Amino acid sequence: HPNAGADGHNLKSTDLCAAWEDVQLMVSQGWLCRASEEQLADTEERMKYQGLWAHFWCLRGFSWLLQQWSAAAQLRPRRV
Repeated sequence: HPNAGADGHNLKSTDLCAAWEDVQLMVSQGWLCRASEEQLADTEERMKYQGLWAHFWCLRGFSWLLQQWSAAAQLRPRRV
């Protein structure tokens, strides 16, 4: 789609492209899978801008994904 990766909705193109690279890495690691268009309900945005939006599911759940991110970032929870 011509608008894919463009500045807009308070996002910069460079940030969007960096996020896309992160998503593609998670897909290659088997953490995420792309949802097919047939599996999603119609939305105004998708109907109006066919092919612009990409939706992904975390195969092991979102909490698992956050645990992976935390481990990769070497976050250490602390009590406040």
